[in-house]
Amino acid sequence: MNSISCGRRLGDIDGRPQTKVCATFRFAFWVGLALFSALPARATTYYVDNCVAPGSDSNNGTSTATAWLTVAHVNAQSFNPGDSVLFQRTCVWYGTSLTIPSGGSSGSPITFGAYGTGANPILKGSAVESNSGFTLAPNQIATVFSLNDSGTSSTDSGTRNWREQISHTQITNSVISLTVTVKASSTVALNITGSAIGPVTTAPNTSSMTRVTWGGGNNGTTVAAGTTATSDVITYSLNNSVDQIVSIYTTARNVEYYGNNNTTLWSDATASDQSQTANVTGDGFATGGNSVVGSIVGTIQTVVTYRSALGTAPVAVWENGALLLSKNSQSAVEAAAGSWWYDGTYLYLHASDGSNVATNGKTYT
Repeated sequence: MNSISCGRRLGDIDGRPQTKVCATFRFAFWVGLALFSALPARATTYYVDNCVAPGSDSNNGTSTATAWLTVAHVNAQSFNPGDSVLFQRTCVWYGTSLTIPSGGSSGSPITFGAYGTGANPILKGSAVESNSGFTLAPNQIATVFSLNDSGTSSTDSGTRNWREQISHTQITNSVISLTVTVKASSTVALNITGSAIGPVTTAPNTSSMTRVTWGGGNNGTTVAAGTTATSDVITYSLNNSVDQIVSIYTTARNVEYYGNNNTTLWSDATASDQSQTANVTGDGFATGGNSVVGSIVGTIQTVVTYRSALGTAPVAVWENGALLLSKNSQSAVEAAAGSWWYDGTYLYLHASDGSNVATNGKTYT
């Protein structure tokens, strides 16, 4: 205000000195300056693009032709109330989460949105995995069928042809080899003479039977009272989309039972060993009772599960932006399309379409 001189007297107006008029002008000038200072700064719209017309973080960001490139650059800015930050549609940003760097004001927020046409932009803090790092996971040995001990048993010397029909819904994975586990009653030994496994046709019949051996190639075994016995590893292509029959022939029915869970026990007191016979229709088999098979452990041939070393445990995994299912084992991943598991060293992936993760061109984050 020093540039406005009020010391110069030009005369009186209605008996009032001119300097009072100047004082009034000085007040009006200050009010005008205060009002001008209170006006909000003009809002600015900023653009970010990394796929349609990729920008640069050296740009000013204020037009689609001078867009910014990265989320990290947006995070480093200071915005004013009323500003807008728009991300190009169809673009995807990985590896850096958006951290809102500035706050707006009441009635004048800072807006984050999209521009252009197509799918909404995607901003993911997750990192992109290199597909070239994935290789087919090794085969795995796992329990594919298991039941709990029912606490009941048979203790007599009668012969029995058992046929345990196991629903495919209880078998978690297909396998290329397997072992079978049974248990003797708590008081008397179990004598197994013959056993086999085969796919169900019309229960208790099968299309074929594959012999199950014990103790290094024997057709049968004696299981001490209160203990379990596991068969030899036999080569058998078990398809877990088909019910299975496990046949066991015993000369003493001293067996511990496992709880029935989607299994059907077929039994017959015929004296002859029918464990290797595929078609036993009309031979007196009847249903009833709990299971005589405790578990099946098999070698799961890896067909669709790929793995890659990963140094940090993931919270979630996406395939082309779609969330994959989290599983708790490699075998569970092999059985479920569009799933993943992390064992502390490797990330295991089963593509949603069962394709080769290393070459399918999909983006995994």
